[in-house]
Amino acid sequence: MSKRNICFWGVLILFVLLSCWWTTYFPYNRELLYRAIPMSSDVIIEQPAIYEHWQQGTIKDLLLESLGEVEGQDGLASVLNESRIDQILEVVASKNTLFARVPSLSSNVKPALVVATWAGRKGQLLKWTSGFTLKSKLNHKVIDYGIKVWSIDLDAKESDYRFFSFAFYEGVLVGSLSHKPFGVDYIVGRMTQTRPMAPVLSKHLERDQTVRGGWFISQSAKTFGSQVMSYSFKKEAAKSVSGMLTWETGGPFVMTRDIPGHAQHYGEAVEMLGKLPAAALFMSHQFFERQMISNDRKGKLTVLRKLIRDNIKQDTPIFICLARPEYSGRLRGFRASSLLLGMKIKEEEKISELLATSLDTLNAAYKTNLIKTESMLNGHRVYNVSRVTGSFFDKMGQREKPTVTLIDDWLIIASNRDVVEALIGMGSGEGVVSGIDFDQSAFAGWAHVQSLGPVLGNMIALNDLWALASNRSRRTEFRMAVEAMQHLLRGLEGLETCVMVTEQKDNKTSLRIIMK
Repeated sequence: MSKRNICFWGVLILFVLLSCWWTTYFPYNRELLYRAIPMSSDVIIEQPAIYEHWQQGTIKDLLLESLGEVEGQDGLASVLNESRIDQILEVVASKNTLFARVPSLSSNVKPALVVATWAGRKGQLLKWTSGFTLKSKLNHKVIDYGIKVWSIDLDAKESDYRFFSFAFYEGVLVGSLSHKPFGVDYIVGRMTQTRPMAPVLSKHLERDQTVRGGWFISQSAKTFGSQVMSYSFKKEAAKSVSGMLTWETGGPFVMTRDIPGHAQHYGEAVEMLGKLPAAALFMSHQFFERQMISNDRKGKLTVLRKLIRDNIKQDTPIFICLARPEYSGRLRGFRASSLLLGMKIKEEEKISELLATSLDTLNAAYKTNLIKTESMLNGHRVYNVSRVTGSFFDKMGQREKPTVTLIDDWLIIASNRDVVEALIGMGSGEGVVSGIDFDQSAFAGWAHVQSLGPVLGNMIALNDLWALASNRSRRTEFRMAVEAMQHLLRGLEGLETCVMVTEQKDNKTSLRIIMK
């Protein structure tokens, strides 16, 4: 071959290689990644190196098992398996990934889940082969600027999350799980038209150019307001996972400088509750009162807060307990999860007088029309609380009405009489709640994972019953939150308990979570 031919072919090959490199080269652009997330997102999560965590098994089993159990989402789990998710994650989730929940992706006011992840050069190659990877499950169309978008019908009938649509743009893979076949159109439009990113993402981009760990923000939580926090989870053993949530500013679990020494009373509460709890929260009175204040934006809880403060023993814990199904009662004949609130009071001998004064105070402040009836139950004096007006309460049996009693110096307020009877019959003995260290904790929680499933099912049924009685929609925020917890629990099969304890270090509050 002549030198002229060698030069010609050498230049041609170099040109082809440079063209391929130019076609697939995208410099990392975190700002473009952030711009894909709609400003109206109420929850945003950023997680680096998802593929690495997936390989370690930290989230792989949880996600696939959870998706396999979610009603109507079998299609998504099968698509993930058929599409060789390990290889795809290696391509698109080795760097940075963002997730967001959007309350409404269209005028139909239906929620959507959005994902944006950096794919870079490998993503471009995946784009060219997507039609072969997912085969007949894909539909596609071309939108503005010649960008092709794909859609997968997950066969989830009447679901808000029926379609998963996705597209590639400038090295970013974006996807949308929504009721729209091509919901990702809106996301791509945000990126191509350089629309403003969410303010919290803009601030995070300015403050920290490198992502060292996962973090998320809840922007419109009605209970605790806007919260920004970092998180980390790791697998301790075959069936043990631990994690830490740390609030960047404040947070619902912020503690006082001096935590009262109420650890010694925790054992009393645990022994009294026995085997009854499916889940239990323990907190200092100071923490409990702070939450009432922070969530009382209209001042409606002032009277109730004063009643508690005036009658509780200050350096003792308050507990909230969700009873196991076998110890719960009924509401209007339907099985309902039972709730108990417990606190130590100053003058237990004046319980009847205290309750009468409390009801009079509540009636005057909130026009509740509450009355009490007194009876004996296994040697304990118990008080049923009823409303004078309201057809819903008129049709409730005596055993179904809220009940108040005293066990030693613990004031017990329960959602029904049946659970109080179960508590009294529990007798002394070692309680199931364990593994909580109250040394410097203002808040701690415990849950039995297997018992929570039926309890949450009862809570959904109760929500639907209340909606039927009040002629309201069943699809409340409460119902959706409980459903989300159900889906999470299905992915935690094999784990027995979950313990949460607050910690404070370097003026930051953290919540440690241990599941085993």
